[in-house]
Amino acid sequence: MRRYELNIAAFGEGGHFRTHIDINDKSIVQNMRVVTAVYYFFSEPKQFEGGELIMYPAAFLPGLDEPVALSPENNSLVVFSSVAPHSVAPVRSSNLAFKDYRFSVNCWLIN
Repeated sequence: MRRYELNIAAFGEGGHFRTHIDINDKSIVQNMRVVTAVYYFFSEPKQFEGGELIMYPAAFLPGLDEPVALSPENNSLVVFSSVAPHSVAPVRSSNLAFKDYRFSVNCWLIN
């Protein structure tokens, strides 16, 4: 039976995520995250810079030898394998009100 995990993230000044993969335990095949989906939303006009999703080279993606930075676009969805290494670049802003943060809904399909 497949299931989902959800979380909401709010990134203000300096908010970021170090390089990681989204599987919860490499040794457990059952109940492992297999697909990651990130939905972006924020107030417009956008009041922050940065916050890019950075996808890193992986052995299962031949030909990709440089990181790729994907800028968050309002009302957009990015979907990728949960074993793909990625990070979130720091958000840059000055005196952001909470309503102007970089928001995302993160969803994982569990095997």
